[in-house]
Amino acid sequence: MMRITSEMLIAALRSDEFAIAYQPIFELPENRPVAMEALLRWHKPGFGVVPPDSFISEIEGHPIEANFVAWMLRTAWKASQAWMTPQRAMSMAINVSPAMLTPQLEDLIAQHWPATKRLEVEITERLPIVDVQIAQRTVESLGRKGVHVLFDDYYGSRECCRRLNSLPFTGVKFDRSLIPKDSRIAIETLFALARIIHAKGLSITAEGVERPEHIVAAQLAGVRRWQGYWGGRPMPESEVRDWLMQGYPNIRTATSQTECDTADLDG
Repeated sequence: MMRITSEMLIAALRSDEFAIAYQPIFELPENRPVAMEALLRWHKPGFGVVPPDSFISEIEGHPIEANFVAWMLRTAWKASQAWMTPQRAMSMAINVSPAMLTPQLEDLIAQHWPATKRLEVEITERLPIVDVQIAQRTVESLGRKGVHVLFDDYYGSRECCRRLNSLPFTGVKFDRSLIPKDSRIAIETLFALARIIHAKGLSITAEGVERPEHIVAAQLAGVRRWQGYWGGRPMPESEVRDWLMQGYPNIRTATSQTECDTADLDG
């Protein structure tokens, strides 16, 4: 197995070996795309595609994370100009670790993302928050500038609850494990956690949506947004505009069936 180091990652970044894949996020009940999540991909010459799980941990929490955040902001902003219009004012979501919740993140956003009201920052859960007070001030400051800060991969554990209460998040992304897979207990868990999040006045995005019935469960739980392969897989920049121009037909076709399923469950 290839041993990955910070030096190797920085060299790869400078050699243009990294790219961004964009995955749509949809809003209910219309099932229309309202945001794109920017996902880091590494195509290493002589090796091929390097799985994200094998290198993300070498970026998050390390000094080089700032280099990657800056690069992703610049690259995603440039790419988004091809598909963002006044009629299609979509947001962009990027992932950062808790270690980036410092004034440095504010500086990077100010330098590389002009439209702060169209930016979402998803805080990953792999690492602990080192300085809660600095993180709180950073999240509050970003919120005043219009940046939405979301708790990523929330799954309801005790640690998740502690983190949720420690920072002024504007929303939560439910981990894919919370999407019901034909289990009454799973559905009840989804509904219970959704009630807790809604009581805090936060929005919810459900991840891991792969079938229309997942949409039904999410909608009944009051989930506002969703993301998953049923709506669209991560795609390169070159495909995003065409996908939008074609009107994402797979979603439009399935919407009527989803509405019927929802009506059946409501009744």
